Amino acid sequence: MGILFAPKLAKIALLSASAARIAEKAYHAGKQVEKRVTDFLYPQEEDVIVMKKSTFAAVLVFFAAVAGALAAVYFYLRRREAELDEYEQLLFSEDFSHEADEDVPAEVDAALAEETVEEAQPAEEQSDAE
Repeated sequence: MGILFAPKLAKIALLSASAARIAEKAYHAGKQVEKRVTDFLYPQEEDVIVMKKSTFAAVLVFFAAVAGALAAVYFYLRRREAELDEYEQLLFSEDFSHEADEDVPAEVDAALAEETVEEAQPAEEQSDAE
């Protein structure tokens, strides 16, 4: 009976060997990933990049200057846009339309004519009085 189980035991042994080889490869891959993560999270002293304080301050001042320039440009453009909108409203408003000049009523013309007549009469009276 042992002879009948030998081929089955051989197959099981081969399957176990291939499973062991796969487990070994997975174990080594896991160790490599663990080493990379450890090196990334806890770098050694020679891996750390050191920056001088003066360089850091210069970079900080540069970014502050860029932010200030962008803010100045934003506020200038915003104010300029408001001025242009106001100018456009004045330019195209109804108060300064050329069409309004053509629609002057006849009464206004008559009132202006009477004013000029009244101004001219005192000048004639002064010349008669002399």
